[in-house]
Amino acid sequence: MKKKRDCHGLTLIEILITIALISVIYTSVVQIFFGSYQAIMRSDIVSLASRMADNAMIEISNANNPLYKGLDYLDREDLINDLKEGKVLYIDLVNRDIVKINEWETLKEESSDGSKGEKSQELADAAYRVDFFRTIEWNVEKIYPLLIDFRVTVGWDDPKKEFKSDSYVLESQFCD
Repeated sequence: MKKKRDCHGLTLIEILITIALISVIYTSVVQIFFGSYQAIMRSDIVSLASRMADNAMIEISNANNPLYKGLDYLDREDLINDLKEGKVLYIDLVNRDIVKINEWETLKEESSDGSKGEKSQELADAAYRVDFFRTIEWNVEKIYPLLIDFRVTVGWDDPKKEFKSDSYVLESQFCD
């Protein structure tokens, strides 16, 4: 007489449920991994932008006079020499409408591809999956004593739309 053996195996439904659970867990792990990867790439972009803004601000702050640096961006070297020699006073710049009080004015625009003004070698070297652009602006608040705000904005656009376009802004105030 044959004895009935108890065969305990997995049914088709149990196997399908197991595969579904494994695929849900695997999908979650892959999303977490790629989400972290994108966060790292975005932090690299923000880090590059902050370095480029900082470099521009260091260049401005190393000038003898922040007004001279602004006039240099405006290609007014003749006025810088006249100011140094005392032929022109700060108030003359306002009277001639060369410098506007309490009005933000763009001094320089540059991009990694040259599409927004002049092409910056620093931006082109740093172009990393995105197109960088940098804008330097100033606002002359007072003439006596001289008080100037400089704003450096470094932004980026991703042509592939993998990363959100954004910008990094650095502002500083200088006085004579």
